[in-house]
Amino acid sequence: MSELPQGWVSATISDVTSYVQRGKSPKYVQRSELPVVNQKCVRWWGIDEAHLKYVDPSQWDAWGEERFLRQGDILWNSTGTGTIGRAALYRGLKSCRRAVVDSHVTIVRSNDAVIGDYLHRLIQSRLVQDKIDDMQSGSTNQVELSRSEVLNTSVPLPPLPEQRRIVAKIDSLSAKSRRARDHLNHIPRLVEKYKQAILAAAFRGELTRDWSLTEPPSDDDLAGAKLKLCAELRCRPWKLSETPPKVLLAPGRWKRCYVGQVVAHRSGIAFESKDFTTSGLQVVRLGNLYQARLDLARQPVFITNLAKYDAFTTRSGDILVSQTGTKYKRDYGHFVVIPAEVRVLVNQRVVCLTPTKHLNASFLALFSQTDAFREHFFGHETGGVSQGNVGLAGILDAPFALPSRPEQDEIVRRIGLAFSFIDRLSSEASSARKLIGHLDEAVLAKAFRGELVPQDPNDEPVSALLERIKAEREAAKAQPRKAKQQN
Repeated sequence: MSELPQGWVSATISDVTSYVQRGKSPKYVQRSELPVVNQKCVRWWGIDEAHLKYVDPSQWDAWGEERFLRQGDILWNSTGTGTIGRAALYRGLKSCRRAVVDSHVTIVRSNDAVIGDYLHRLIQSRLVQDKIDDMQSGSTNQVELSRSEVLNTSVPLPPLPEQRRIVAKIDSLSAKSRRARDHLNHIPRLVEKYKQAILAAAFRGELTRDWSLTEPPSDDDLAGAKLKLCAELRCRPWKLSETPPKVLLAPGRWKRCYVGQVVAHRSGIAFESKDFTTSGLQVVRLGNLYQARLDLARQPVFITNLAKYDAFTTRSGDILVSQTGTKYKRDYGHFVVIPAEVRVLVNQRVVCLTPTKHLNASFLALFSQTDAFREHFFGHETGGVSQGNVGLAGILDAPFALPSRPEQDEIVRRIGLAFSFIDRLSSEASSARKLIGHLDEAVLAKAFRGELVPQDPNDEPVSALLERIKAEREAAKAQPRKAKQQN
């Protein structure tokens, strides 16, 4: 450890604690008056009581008084990948008067040389957390925090009054960073709200109010383009509803129609497993339409027998839609436009939409993100307990308002500009959240170098306090020996 400020000493956890011990593995019952704090309960901010377990009353007498948790105890996770090293400062429970810990948690109980808040903050700092890997023992899946390593952990120890000043300063700065983090955490939700507001405005025609009047295609134009495209793709046209489409709020100059009037559709196929290879043309499966984008790196499979499956090959500008996902979670039904340089095969439960000349594919993809379309799409959801499915009617029978192709292009451009600006703000907020985390770490590092608060020469040196505690320990040990000799 580097040179410490005047009045500080380099101690160990053994020097500043009166009790360091792992908990016991009890017999559990569904509920009792003695809760057990386990790894899941231990959070940096405190105890998550939702994960408490409970000791069978028949075993209550097996716990000595020292094993019951006390205010100011530090509960340190001592096992588990991803949880080892995390610690909480115990301040009592809301649900029960007393508690114990299980064998995966170590109780660290401070003596009069250190306040629990100070020691907890030290364990939270990189000064200790960066050494957690070196403090572990056991195999990969059974790592444990060694008790001897805990006891030998270095503690840069200032005088008690300075410890209190340090904790107060850290708490003050942490409260500010927590408020900033809370504000930043709202931004992803605001981003989605703003995007929905922009989409709603766009499909009400508000983004292109200034647009010069250009006529959308007529019914005959739509029908002719659709029949020509279906003949080219050798696919059947969708049987359109005879009911006039109901589209509210869109400008009167836009053409009321159904999605099925401006696209030709081809459903994917269940490819024969014997035709799968490690190279060739990739098959797009549900997993490749991940988070509303085309991700070809997710478990790729390929086909070389292209002549057999030519009817299921995409073209530039086609739109792929996943028709299956988790029921009630609305995690599918996203429209993904195929980039110009990509050509893939379409698997079952994915439908390929090829736009006619009257439709900008990105315009339809943006429309698919609106609340109006999502309500229509998931209004057709069927399936069992966990898997949801939406058939073609959920897509092709969706009411749609179609402006002229030039106005579509302009709407896509303006939405793109607005989304880029919003995404840039979101990215900056994400960077700010990371900076706050670094700032918290820097505050802790500064605190344990003695640079966060000023030293007071009138504070009693902590070395004198440690000497008194050491003498008291020795005296306590000597008393049983003296009593034994007298007997």
